[in-house]
Amino acid sequence: AYANGQRSIEALPSILAGLPPLMNANYVVSNYSGSKLDALPKILKKTGYNTSFYHGGANGTMGFNGFVGSIGIENYFGINEYPEKDKEKDFDGLWGIFDEPYLQYYAKELSQKKPPFFSVLFTISSHHPYPIPEKYKNRFPKGTLPLHESVGYTDLALKHFFETAREMSWFNNTLFVITSDHSAQSEAIKYNNRFNQFAIPLFFYDPSGMLIGKNNHFFQHLDITPSVLNLLGINKTIISFGNNAFSNKEKFVVNYVNNTYQIAEGEYFLQLTKNATIGFYHTAKDSLLQNNLIEKSKLSKKHLLAKEQLEKKLKAIIQQYNNRLINNDLTFNE
Repeated sequence: AYANGQRSIEALPSILAGLPPLMNANYVVSNYSGSKLDALPKILKKTGYNTSFYHGGANGTMGFNGFVGSIGIENYFGINEYPEKDKEKDFDGLWGIFDEPYLQYYAKELSQKKPPFFSVLFTISSHHPYPIPEKYKNRFPKGTLPLHESVGYTDLALKHFFETAREMSWFNNTLFVITSDHSAQSEAIKYNNRFNQFAIPLFFYDPSGMLIGKNNHFFQHLDITPSVLNLLGINKTIISFGNNAFSNKEKFVVNYVNNTYQIAEGEYFLQLTKNATIGFYHTAKDSLLQNNLIEKSKLSKKHLLAKEQLEKKLKAIIQQYNNRLINNDLTFNE
């Protein structure tokens, strides 16, 4: 699975509305942020779901409260809403409330909501400088990077959350989607290139056991909204730049970094600037992106056809994105 952006502020439009970050400005704080979107919470709200967003950090951080309110989230909860009696002891010293106590608070909050409900939780602990609560110091493997210890802590916090949640009435009838807002630093060679630097974990968890197994197709943040709607049986025509992961359509990943558009589909990865294609790789045989085929004087017929198809698809995505942003034409339902 892959994030479409590289920063937290870029994640929510991709995850909740199928809108990728294909421009230099951050959508959430751009002139287009008031555009109407076919966002997942808005659709679910119209279907009768209670909608909420929880963030253990400072209220208003990165414009989250304004953005989620514009896409159908009824109630936003930040550190200001966290119980005052616990705020000081659970504060991480920089970002907000440590993951373990915040996840316990979140589980109890969900139990007070009338089903059906849709809720988003944005945790904070696996962020620089990666603090660990005093009681857990030296409990988790230090690893080779500063973040490794904090990932161990976040894993434990999630474990304790599910131990609490599974005792609650709503648990067995809830679909959980777990992912990261963006990728993290890695020492593994395979993640240190222009495509795999966007790699992230992503899980769909259904306690009833209906979803079992691993899908090896490409999956991107943009695919979450159409995939969730499919799993919930909500048959709605929407404008989204992602695909339903459970359909037979060819899966792809699109990114934008350093004024370069990127797309991966099938066996290939292509990079496009305003003026020309600058990178084309056969990832099936070159996963580390060490052999740029664009530098060859002549491509095989197979590679040439794949290059032309990817160029056409990426240019179409860019055209749709730009035109729909400018014309405020990002919704099918209003």
